[in-house]
Amino acid sequence: MTTEEQRALITLLESFDVPELRLDISKHSNVRWLLRNLCTNNKEKRGITEALEGLKTLARAQNTTSRASN
Repeated sequence: MTTEEQRALITLLESFDVPELRLDISKHSNVRWLLRNLCTNNKEKRGITEALEGLKTLARAQNTTSRASN
C-alpha cells in the first residue's frame, strides 16, 4: 500500500467514530483492532466498505513485511 493510499485511508477513518489512538495504522495491533471493531458504531456510514478493504490490504502488507523480517 502506497503512502498516498495510507493517507487516504487515515482521512477516511477520521470520519468514523474511532478512538484517536487507534488511528495510528502503522501499528499492526491498531489495524487488527479496526478490522474487528470499525463496524460497531459505523456500519451505516458512507465509506465503511472502502475503509475495511483498505485495512485488509494494509494488514496483508504488514503480515508480509513482518514475516520477511523474521
